[in-house]
Amino acid sequence: MDSLGFQKRKVFHFVIYYFLLIVATLIIFMPILWMISVSLRPNKEVLLTPPAWIPQTFTIEAYRSVLINPSNIRSFLNSLIVSLSVTGLSIILASLASYGFSRFRFRGKTACSFFILVTQMIPPIFLLLPYFIMMSRLGLYDTYLALIITFTSFTLPFCTLMLRSYFDTVPREIDEAALIDGCSWWQALIRVILPINIPAIIATGAFAFILAWTELLFAVALTQSKGMRLFTVALSVYIGEYSMRWNELMAFSVLACIPLVIGWVFLQKYIIEGMTAGAIKY
Repeated sequence: MDSLGFQKRKVFHFVIYYFLLIVATLIIFMPILWMISVSLRPNKEVLLTPPAWIPQTFTIEAYRSVLINPSNIRSFLNSLIVSLSVTGLSIILASLASYGFSRFRFRGKTACSFFILVTQMIPPIFLLLPYFIMMSRLGLYDTYLALIITFTSFTLPFCTLMLRSYFDTVPREIDEAALIDGCSWWQALIRVILPINIPAIIATGAFAFILAWTELLFAVALTQSKGMRLFTVALSVYIGEYSMRWNELMAFSVLACIPLVIGWVFLQKYIIEGMTAGAIKY
């Protein structure tokens, strides 16, 4: 009887677990499914009452309208250039900084670590005017360099904190063995430590890319010309004062999600490994 009761409780917990999992999945995917549904219908159907999940008229006119606009294509390319540049620069600088914090003792190390942590507590809106003035005076306003420098300044502190926690899990004996074999500290970092932490680096890079890809506030403040618009700024064009082109807005949003989905499909193994790599302290 006890064995039978245990089996029943186990089945009951199993059913409840998967029921809650299915409900949570539906809640998460409902906005995404609705976004895709709206992008595949005429704009006049969007505000029908009651709303219908399945469009009465399937059409890809919204996608065609978005893709034939040269400024939209340019905004995608701008976002891709800036996001990849920010990701690469953040990984390089964060790797050097985090390795130094993890392996060396120097005066002011605790103060520097605390300063990096404090930067994550400052609301970005407070820095909008200082960045605008600085980039204008340096002659960088409305350029790629202004966006890359600004976005990197936001991603770099967190990337440094993430990579430091990963580097701390690598035994120091590995560095010492590399030094004994004739490597310098630079070679030990490049040839030994970085290859060991590839999943962590990819996970950190994914964070930097997503943050740069979805940035809007500073993208609006630091650019002016149509040729320098990021896709987040281009999206606002579809929001009018008296009307909104919902189907084109959703189509643009779906297209903007494609790089993130592709990145997740091909890098999910490394991202998951990287997210858990710093959980164990050797």
